[in-house]
Amino acid sequence: MLNKLPNGYRVEWEPDIITLLRPDGSVVARFYTWSAEPGEILRTALEDARKDKESREDDAAG
Repeated sequence: MLNKLPNGYRVEWEPDIITLLRPDGSVVARFYTWSAEPGEILRTALEDARKDKESREDDAAG
C-alpha cells in the first residue's frame, strides 16, 4: 500500500518510528511502528499532497 504514496513522498523506518517525508525532505508526520496502519500513512500523505497542491494553486492565483 505504501508503494501508492504521492510522487516524491517517502517513509523512513527506524526501530520504533516511521517518518513520512515530503518530496523536499520535510516531515509530514511520525507514526509508532507498533500501531501504524499502512492505510493511515497513505491517507496522511494524500491529504498533505492535496493541501500542498491547493496552496500552490492559491499562490498562483494571487
